[in-house]
Amino acid sequence: TTEELLARRKVLHQAMAKNLREELQHSTESQAEKLMVLLVSRAAGQLEVFSGDESKADVNVNSFKLGGQDWVCVGAPQSTLYDVAVYYEIEVSNPQGNLRTGFAGTCFSGNCPGTDEHSWAIDEYGSQRHRGEFENIGLGGSWFRSGGVLCLALDMKAGRLLVRSGRASQGNQWREASTGVMPGKEVGPRIFPVVSG
Repeated sequence: TTEELLARRKVLHQAMAKNLREELQHSTESQAEKLMVLLVSRAAGQLEVFSGDESKADVNVNSFKLGGQDWVCVGAPQSTLYDVAVYYEIEVSNPQGNLRTGFAGTCFSGNCPGTDEHSWAIDEYGSQRHRGEFENIGLGGSWFRSGGVLCLALDMKAGRLLVRSGRASQGNQWREASTGVMPGKEVGPRIFPVVSG
């Protein structure tokens, strides 16, 4: 009868609604768990792959390996505050292929820093890159060898990016790589360290 069909339909509808609620709750809990892991790692300033194929990058807390034919970009997008000085070093263990390291603004969405207006980079030849253009700053590519070190310092108040090949104990001079490296409308509200290869 019609009443029995309506009753069955009501039971079926209630069961479907219950299943959908449970599925939604499970999905929400799973997403919240993933976001908490990301939030904790970002609060600690840990490296993360934010563009490119994650399977081609082996990222640990303070080190990484990049491999493959395509660019993979690793950085610490939550580690830098506005209006401070930032310093970091890249030590090369097994130089192969291409490498760019520098800083990117939060508007950066590419795989390779230095190719747009949102990022500044030093390449494996020691050239400064920004907006897809490169400039020889006299650094040379001697740092891109096994055991080589590249030091980068950014003064966000002055907007100056300085680089040096080798550690301070080696007596190498700082070179100005770029000016105008600071957060803003075009770049984004924050700037952070980035490495791509």
